[in-house]
Parts: sequence; structure tokens; C-alpha cells
Amino acid sequence: MKVTRLEDLIRWRRHLHKNPELSQKEYKTASYIRAELDKMGLTYETCLNTGTIVYIDGGGQDTIILRADIDALPIREMNDVDFKSQNDGVMHACGHDAHASILMAVAETLAHHRELVHGTVYFVFEQGEEFLPGGAQQLVKDGIMDHIDYMFAWHAAALEK
Repeated sequence: MKVTRLEDLIRWRRHLHKNPELSQKEYKTASYIRAELDKMGLTYETCLNTGTIVYIDGGGQDTIILRADIDALPIREMNDVDFKSQNDGVMHACGHDAHASILMAVAETLAHHRELVHGTVYFVFEQGEEFLPGGAQQLVKDGIMDHIDYMFAWHAAALEK
């Protein structure tokens, strides 16, 4: 298994940035993420239609979730970059493209170094975070939170050039 390099992170983030989708409509986004996870040899489950969950079981007691959102906002991108949004009026304006890319890299890295995992790690690519009630409610309904000891997420902002 190849461990992620910076070039992969850049490629993933730029692809996702160029192809944003609104909440509950992230079909191509989910397909792209799942195709990349397939290339990494990682298995996953789906949540609703566009959420994706990968898990690595390293034994042990603690269970954590690392979570990234995958939806975009109804905003017209004004940046002038070669990976500018191709979906007029839709943009990854608050970093969800970066969040998903980082989570893919962490999942691949920990899968390659399973000896470092002393518990279960869920990698959640959450759909519909910007749309209430949002993907998180479905995750709770599905029971994923029932036995979680820790949960981590992050947030970034897209910067203009």
C-alpha cells in the first residue's frame, strides 16, 4: 500500500474544489471519495446516499471518530485559479474540500500503519453538514455514536489568492 504524499492531497483537494456539490446532493463527491478509498484498498460503508464511513479496528478498547464534511455552499466562486469551481453558484468556501482530503490521507496512513492503532477508528465523510437537520442526525440515528469514546473534526477556511 502506498502512503499518501503531498501530491495526492493537492490532487484530491483541487478535484473536490473544482467539483463542489450542495448538501444532500454530493453524489459525484461521494463517488470520487469512494473510488480513491478503493485505490487505497480501504473498505467502507455508506450512510444515506452520500455519506461514507471507513473503519480500522486495531483491537483495544477506545473508539474514536475522525470526521470531515463533504458538501459545498451556494456561493459563486470569484477566485481565479485553475481548479475554480465548475458548478456555477456552488463553492467549497469553508474548507470541506480540504477536510475530506485530509481525512483520506489520515485513513490511508493509519491503514498502512495499523500497528499504531490501539482501538477502533472511524473515518466519517459526512454528507449534508450545511443542511439542517444534516448528516450528523442520521449518524446518531444509525447508532455510530453509541460506543464512541472520542470524536475529532476540524474546520478550515478557503483563502483567496
